[in-house]
Amino acid sequence: MIQVRGYIDPVTVSFIRRSIEASVRDKAEAIVIQLDSSGALLSQTALDTLEFRLKHETRVPVIVWVGEAGARATHGAVRLVRAAQLVGVAPGTHIGQSTPAIAGTDPLQFKTINAKQALADGTAQLNSPILGLLVAELDGRTVNGKVLHTAKAVVTNGKPSLSPYGVRFARLTTFDQLLHTVTNPTVAYLLLTIALALFIFEFYTGGIGVAAAVGLGSFVFAAYGLGLLPTRGWAIALIALAGFGFAVDVQAGVPRFWTAVATAAFVGGSLTLYHGDVRVPLYWIAAMSIMLVLFMVNGMPSMVRTRFATPTVGRESMIGAIGTARDAVGPEGVVMVGDAPWRARTNRATPIPAGDPIKVVAIDGLLLEVEPLEGAAKDAGH
Repeated sequence: MIQVRGYIDPVTVSFIRRSIEASVRDKAEAIVIQLDSSGALLSQTALDTLEFRLKHETRVPVIVWVGEAGARATHGAVRLVRAAQLVGVAPGTHIGQSTPAIAGTDPLQFKTINAKQALADGTAQLNSPILGLLVAELDGRTVNGKVLHTAKAVVTNGKPSLSPYGVRFARLTTFDQLLHTVTNPTVAYLLLTIALALFIFEFYTGGIGVAAAVGLGSFVFAAYGLGLLPTRGWAIALIALAGFGFAVDVQAGVPRFWTAVATAAFVGGSLTLYHGDVRVPLYWIAAMSIMLVLFMVNGMPSMVRTRFATPTVGRESMIGAIGTARDAVGPEGVVMVGDAPWRARTNRATPIPAGDPIKVVAIDGLLLEVEPLEGAAKDAGH
């Protein structure tokens, strides 16, 4: 028993292939694929190959169960239903909208049918609300010339029935599950947005840290998912433009023209990121747009001001420090002390040319009172 949920991607195909080989090696009665998928992220050739291999698998019966209740097998996932030797459906499930590869001969190409209709027209053969009933119903059936033994007779409350036995479950490895998860359209979009925000954040922190590492990891997984999903390149470009626009106004410190451009670009790129029937839910787009704008307009400017603000604690320790006049100080100008620029004032009688050494003699708020390192004049103000 294996589960195939979400879009059918290369990881899923490899998992199905390995599971079939394990079933053959372990001499299993059959392999059951529990299917709940809205399509496939495979080329037409890869889909054709997958369907052919399942349809012509003679070593172990391949059964597809579209379940549990509410599950779907639509678009490319219909190919697994067509390839199975037996198909079971749970109530409330739907099958249809098959891919063009079987157009012209498939009545499900342009429509979706429910479980009752699937049983009526032969698309499915087993009405199985739960897995246990499906396995019990397989007992005694002949598939590819093999009689299946999947249940044993038991008596419960005086009534005979069949009890399934020997069901084993195979699951994706943790890493494969991670790769499969990032092919979800919403997950790939969220990872891309997180990477964008963290890259901008790290750019203004003046170093490489945890944010950069998390952003890089998010970007790598987003790139993997977006590479398999039907992504529009120009929508990615719009989202990249949004990052540039936000960065410009973060540098300016106030939201201006580029913030409006970035917001419009991000929303536009989000709405048009995928083509076909793949979509990001609107509530996710709204939530991420609001959070990103708030982060860029309120959070980032505050962080930048804090990061690059001149320290004010312990200024008294600067008295006696030696620096250099960045501009001419006469009587006011800018000096460099400890690689930081400071507004400074000196005695009118001793102007300090740009480039000359200075000494800090007093501090008035954020203004340094300085004098030439040599030849200072003394007056009432000093």
